[in-house]
Amino acid sequence: MITKTLLFSVLLLLPLTGTVQQSLPDTPPEVPPASSIQWMTFDQAIDACRRRGRLILIDMYTDWCRWCKEMDRDTFRDPKVAAYINKYYYPVKFNVEKAGPVHFRGKTYQLLDAGSKQIHALAWELLDGKIAYPAFVVLDPYLRTVHVTKGYWKPEPFLTEIKWLVRQHR
Repeated sequence: MITKTLLFSVLLLLPLTGTVQQSLPDTPPEVPPASSIQWMTFDQAIDACRRRGRLILIDMYTDWCRWCKEMDRDTFRDPKVAAYINKYYYPVKFNVEKAGPVHFRGKTYQLLDAGSKQIHALAWELLDGKIAYPAFVVLDPYLRTVHVTKGYWKPEPFLTEIKWLVRQHR
Protein backbone atom coordinates (compact mmCIF):
# COMPACT_ATOMS: atom_id res chain seq x y z
CA MET A 1 0.00 0.00 0.00
CA ILE A 2 2.82 2.42 0.89
CA THR A 3 4.55 1.58 -2.36
CA LYS A 4 1.46 2.40 -4.41
CA THR A 5 0.94 5.69 -2.51
CA LEU A 6 4.59 6.65 -2.96
CA LEU A 7 4.50 5.75 -6.65
CA PHE A 8 1.26 7.71 -7.11
CA SER A 9 2.80 10.77 -5.35
CA VAL A 10 5.93 10.64 -7.50
CA LEU A 11 3.89 10.30 -10.69
CA LEU A 12 1.69 13.20 -9.59
CA LEU A 13 4.69 15.45 -8.90
CA LEU A 14 6.66 14.66 -12.09
CA PRO A 15 4.58 16.90 -14.36
CA LEU A 16 4.92 19.75 -11.88
CA THR A 17 8.68 19.35 -11.72
CA GLY A 18 8.91 19.38 -15.51
CA THR A 19 6.79 22.54 -15.68
CA VAL A 20 8.99 24.35 -13.19
CA GLN A 21 12.15 23.35 -15.01
CA GLN A 22 10.75 24.36 -18.37
CA SER A 23 9.76 27.82 -17.10
CA LEU A 24 13.29 28.62 -15.92
CA PRO A 25 15.39 30.67 -18.34
CA ASP A 26 18.19 28.94 -20.22
CA THR A 27 20.71 31.53 -19.01
CA PRO A 28 21.14 32.93 -15.52
CA PRO A 29 19.90 36.47 -14.86
CA GLU A 30 22.35 39.17 -15.94
CA VAL A 31 24.73 40.21 -13.19
CA PRO A 32 26.80 43.38 -13.54
CA PRO A 33 30.47 42.55 -14.07
CA ALA A 34 32.84 42.91 -11.15
CA SER A 35 34.54 45.72 -13.05
CA SER A 36 31.38 47.83 -13.32
CA ILE A 37 31.47 51.56 -12.71
CA GLN A 38 30.85 52.64 -9.14
CA TRP A 39 28.24 55.32 -9.86
CA MET A 40 27.63 58.00 -7.22
CA THR A 41 24.93 60.53 -6.59
CA PHE A 42 25.74 64.11 -7.49
CA ASP A 43 26.10 65.05 -3.80
CA GLN A 44 28.39 62.08 -3.11
CA ALA A 45 30.64 63.06 -6.00
CA ILE A 46 30.84 66.69 -4.84
CA ASP A 47 31.75 65.60 -1.30
CA ALA A 48 34.36 63.12 -2.55
CA CYS A 49 35.80 65.72 -4.92
CA ARG A 50 36.26 68.19 -2.05
CA ARG A 51 38.22 65.55 -0.13
CA ARG A 52 40.34 64.01 -2.91
CA GLY A 53 40.23 66.37 -5.88
CA ARG A 54 39.43 64.17 -8.88
CA LEU A 55 37.45 65.05 -11.95
CA ILE A 56 33.71 64.40 -11.91
CA LEU A 57 32.17 62.65 -14.93
CA ILE A 58 28.41 63.23 -15.22
CA ASP A 59 26.44 60.96 -17.53
CA MET A 60 23.30 62.94 -18.44
CA TYR A 61 20.65 60.51 -19.67
CA THR A 62 16.93 59.82 -19.93
CA ASP A 63 15.00 56.58 -19.60
CA TRP A 64 13.75 56.75 -23.21
CA CYS A 65 17.13 57.46 -24.83
CA ARG A 66 18.21 54.50 -26.98
CA TRP A 67 21.82 55.68 -27.28
CA CYS A 68 22.05 56.17 -23.51
CA LYS A 69 21.13 52.50 -23.08
CA GLU A 70 23.69 51.53 -25.73
CA MET A 71 26.39 53.44 -23.80
CA ASP A 72 25.41 51.60 -20.63
CA ARG A 73 25.48 48.23 -22.39
CA ASP A 74 28.58 48.64 -24.55
CA THR A 75 30.85 51.37 -23.28
CA PHE A 76 30.30 51.59 -19.53
CA ARG A 77 30.46 47.80 -19.13
CA ASP A 78 33.79 47.62 -20.92
CA PRO A 79 36.28 46.52 -18.21
CA LYS A 80 38.97 49.00 -19.31
CA VAL A 81 36.54 51.94 -19.37
CA ALA A 82 35.03 51.00 -16.02
CA ALA A 83 38.42 50.53 -14.34
CA TYR A 84 39.73 53.85 -15.65
CA ILE A 85 36.63 55.79 -14.63
CA ASN A 86 36.64 54.24 -11.16
CA LYS A 87 40.31 55.14 -10.70
CA TYR A 88 40.39 58.71 -12.04
CA TYR A 89 36.84 60.07 -11.85
CA TYR A 90 33.89 60.42 -9.54
CA PRO A 91 31.18 59.11 -11.90
CA VAL A 92 27.58 60.33 -11.65
CA LYS A 93 24.54 59.00 -13.49
CA PHE A 94 22.08 61.87 -13.75
CA ASN A 95 18.56 61.26 -15.05
CA VAL A 96 17.69 64.72 -16.37
CA GLU A 97 13.95 64.05 -16.27
CA LYS A 98 13.70 62.57 -12.78
CA ALA A 99 16.49 63.88 -10.57
CA GLY A 100 15.48 65.62 -7.37
CA PRO A 101 16.73 68.96 -6.09
CA VAL A 102 20.50 69.48 -6.34
CA HIS A 103 22.51 72.10 -4.45
CA PHE A 104 25.46 73.23 -6.52
CA ARG A 105 27.62 76.36 -6.59
CA GLY A 106 25.35 78.10 -4.08
CA LYS A 107 22.12 77.45 -6.01
CA THR A 108 19.36 74.89 -5.83
CA TYR A 109 18.42 73.25 -9.13
CA GLN A 110 15.16 71.37 -9.73
CA LEU A 111 13.07 69.91 -12.52
CA LEU A 112 11.64 72.43 -14.98
CA ASP A 113 8.63 71.98 -17.23
CA ALA A 114 9.74 71.79 -20.85
CA GLY A 115 6.54 71.21 -22.77
CA SER A 116 5.51 67.57 -22.65
CA LYS A 117 8.60 66.56 -20.67
CA GLN A 118 10.65 67.88 -17.81
CA ILE A 119 14.32 68.73 -17.72
CA HIS A 120 16.50 69.35 -14.73
CA ALA A 121 17.73 72.95 -14.42
CA LEU A 122 21.24 71.70 -13.62
CA ALA A 123 21.39 69.76 -16.90
CA TRP A 124 20.12 72.83 -18.76
CA GLU A 125 22.86 74.98 -17.23
CA LEU A 126 25.74 72.48 -17.56
CA LEU A 127 24.80 71.76 -21.18
CA ASP A 128 24.43 75.48 -21.88
CA GLY A 129 20.87 74.95 -23.08
CA LYS A 130 22.02 72.63 -25.90
CA ILE A 131 20.19 69.49 -24.94
CA ALA A 132 21.07 66.13 -26.51
CA TYR A 133 21.43 62.66 -25.04
CA PRO A 134 23.56 61.05 -24.02
CA ALA A 135 25.66 63.95 -22.84
CA PHE A 136 28.75 63.89 -20.65
CA VAL A 137 29.94 66.77 -18.53
CA VAL A 138 33.31 66.80 -16.80
CA LEU A 139 33.90 69.05 -13.81
CA ASP A 140 37.33 69.83 -12.42
CA PRO A 141 38.12 69.66 -8.67
CA TYR A 142 37.02 73.32 -8.40
CA LEU A 143 33.63 72.25 -9.82
CA ARG A 144 34.11 74.17 -13.06
CA THR A 145 32.88 72.66 -16.31
CA VAL A 146 35.96 71.72 -18.30
CA HIS A 147 34.44 69.51 -21.00
CA VAL A 148 31.09 68.66 -22.53
CA THR A 149 30.57 65.99 -25.16
CA LYS A 150 27.41 64.50 -26.57
CA GLY A 151 26.35 61.36 -28.36
CA TYR A 152 27.16 57.70 -28.32
CA TRP A 153 30.84 56.70 -27.93
CA LYS A 154 32.28 53.23 -28.48
CA PRO A 155 34.56 51.99 -25.67
CA GLU A 156 38.00 52.68 -27.22
CA PRO A 157 37.35 56.26 -28.39
CA PHE A 158 35.60 57.04 -25.09
CA LEU A 159 38.55 55.69 -23.13
CA THR A 160 40.95 57.78 -25.23
CA GLU A 161 38.83 60.89 -24.56
CA ILE A 162 38.60 60.42 -20.79
CA LYS A 163 42.33 59.65 -20.54
CA TRP A 164 43.12 62.85 -22.46
CA LEU A 165 40.94 64.85 -20.04
CA VAL A 166 42.76 63.45 -17.02
CA ARG A 167 46.15 64.36 -18.55
CA GLN A 168 44.92 67.90 -19.30
CA HIS A 169 43.79 68.50 -15.71
CA ARG A 170 46.63 67.17 -13.62
